[in-house]
Amino acid sequence: MKKLTIILGVAALAWGGVHLIPDGENHATVERIIDGDTLDASIKRKTVRIRLLNIDTPEIGQEGNPSECFAEDAKQRLGELVPPGTKVHLEYDQERTDKYGRTLAGVFLEEQFVNEQLASEGLARAILVEPNSRFYQQIRDAETSSRATGVGIFGATPGCFTADQELQDAIDSIIQEDRALAETDLNDPASISVTRKRLKTIKRQLDRLMNTVGQNELYYEEDLARFLDEIGQHAENASKQLEDTAARARALEAERKARELEERRRLAEEKRKNEELKTQQNQIPSPPAPDATNPNQHSAPSAPVVDNYTGCRAYGGNYVLGNVDKNGRRYAKIDCSTKIQIG
Repeated sequence: MKKLTIILGVAALAWGGVHLIPDGENHATVERIIDGDTLDASIKRKTVRIRLLNIDTPEIGQEGNPSECFAEDAKQRLGELVPPGTKVHLEYDQERTDKYGRTLAGVFLEEQFVNEQLASEGLARAILVEPNSRFYQQIRDAETSSRATGVGIFGATPGCFTADQELQDAIDSIIQEDRALAETDLNDPASISVTRKRLKTIKRQLDRLMNTVGQNELYYEEDLARFLDEIGQHAENASKQLEDTAARARALEAERKARELEERRRLAEEKRKNEELKTQQNQIPSPPAPDATNPNQHSAPSAPVVDNYTGCRAYGGNYVLGNVDKNGRRYAKIDCSTKIQIG
């Protein structure tokens, strides 16, 4: 019965995806920290490179190249959790090694699951590489809080998406264009020309960056892809708004030209009528000149001559008013004493 129980227990463990490890191989002593998810440990006096299961941390720069953001932080934290000389317990999944020959394991320090701890602090993310899924969900749950609060790698900004300087320069450039686009008054028709050029620049940069992302292995590839999608959405929205502005500008210009045309027509019609009236006036015949040979035609009496007489005058009464003073009034010249008309 005892033998049967052991057999059933072994079968249950195998069915659950856990490989039984020969005695001694699940105990190790840390020798050196390689990076945030890799360490060297001594197992049965043999140095073994351990790759922590179901987590991934940013890469440490090699051959003088810069490290990815939070790579050094993750390495330092792993060194704090299990510094060299620490005795740890290892647990395995279905596949014991990866294609690089590293041993794949969950690292435990007493009751602390180191893989999970790094994820909970935002220094590692959960990854699933089939068939090794034993710790994936546990680590995925552990990173939930740090994801929600944007801690560590989950709060990485665009300036942190790559350690490649040329690629980072391209990211910085498109960030500048996107900011300039955001500061542009897209409702101002005067901005149409320069904004269209900026949108072409952004599209060209997006195409180049997306192509570069597809050709390189980046720890923050998903973050960069989301960022580029946001930039693309900004550009698309701006393009639509700009076209609305251009349409309004065209409508206003059409209205202005229509008003100008109407004013020109009005002025032309006014000019035509004035010229027509002038022509009609020129066609009215002038009255005939007086016929000097017609005895029945009387000429108008000539206006009286204004003189410089300074004697006595009568401006009324029974006198013949045949003179005109300087004010144009008619009068008769009379004797000052007798009042008899003398002129």
